Amino acid sequence: MELQCLAYLPMPFKSRARVFLRNDTDRDCLNYSYVEWEPLPRWEDDLGYFHATYRRHVFP
Repeated sequence: MELQCLAYLPMPFKSRARVFLRNDTDRDCLNYSYVEWEPLPRWEDDLGYFHATYRRHVFP
């Protein structure tokens, strides 16, 4: 089975950014990722921060 997922998320960051991909399955997984970034000309105080978390819950 082949699954493709694409995402474009504009994420202003002031000092750093981290992207984590984790495989929680028993299967081997092949992944290709590309993160493109460009510096902002200057930081604006009204820019928002992007923050996301995901927690997998197992239901009985």
